[in-house]
Amino acid sequence: LGAARTTTVENLVVHVDLPEGVQARVYGTAPLSGSARELRIVLGAMASGGQRTVVLPLHFPARREHAELVLGVRLRWQEPGAQDVRELVLPPCTVGFANGQDVRLEARDPLLASVVLQHWYDHAVHTAMAQNQTGDGQAAADYLGRELHWFERYSQFVPQGAERVASLRRLQQSVHRPYAPRAAKEALLGSYKRTRGERDLRTGRPEPGLFGGW
Repeated sequence: LGAARTTTVENLVVHVDLPEGVQARVYGTAPLSGSARELRIVLGAMASGGQRTVVLPLHFPARREHAELVLGVRLRWQEPGAQDVRELVLPPCTVGFANGQDVRLEARDPLLASVVLQHWYDHAVHTAMAQNQTGDGQAAADYLGRELHWFERYSQFVPQGAERVASLRRLQQSVHRPYAPRAAKEALLGSYKRTRGERDLRTGRPEPGLFGGW
């Protein structure tokens, strides 16, 4: 009832307009729909003062150096009880292509990189543990091996990056064996809540970092 009273936005959807050849997905469990040129991410209702972070891993086609692609982002929502749909068009996001040396020398925002790494970590944990609980433990270990190849490179010089890498490696080494339902539930629920920006207010639960800290 309290949540209903403070809800200020309903049916919130993020629309991402993709250039030709660009593929996108989302870290987390938000429902997705769309086409090759548009991705729709359903966030649903939000309460006053709430905040959601959406992290999209993007796969770009090969382009010549100094080429640019532009991504468009729109938010559409309704106010509680209203029929009309409101829309906010965000400034376009321009992506430039460069050689590897220039990319490595580019300054990285440590706070933003840390947010991306946390969502990536939680998405990997959630995906692997879901596979573990359906009897696909080896598939989960193989998936984490592929993710770690890029995750470890991205985590360099990111706060707590080394701890997250070590945590995923420990999970990779054990996820081929069935996890106890209680431990799996903690991992699934914790990663789900963090990607939604929710706090876990339960008492008597283990400390975050089921696999040795993140």
